[in-house]
Amino acid sequence: MSVDKKRLKLSLRIDSNFDDELLDMYLSAASDFIKNAVGATDDFYINNDLFDTAVVALASSYYTNRTALSNTQTYTINMTLNSIIGQLRGQWSEESENEEHQSIKNDV
Repeated sequence: MSVDKKRLKLSLRIDSNFDDELLDMYLSAASDFIKNAVGATDDFYINNDLFDTAVVALASSYYTNRTALSNTQTYTINMTLNSIIGQLRGQWSEESENEEHQSIKNDV
């Protein structure tokens, strides 16, 4: 994963090491969630700044909104994350189309 705990802590303005284990879990969960939402191969995510931004945004959201105490049900929509996932899906679609066209040319 190209996003490390140091970068996430910088985003969250955390100086201590108290929640390091929790932050590691949130980074892993955020990365897996986004990869499952986009569906690209692992190579697609290497050195992908948009993916890294989405991971930091989602992991930060997980950390910031750890508990929900309310007597009514709410449905949060993370517009930043949704827009980034849409962009990543578009990038992956273009990349896979280009690879498909390239393999067709090579077969001919």
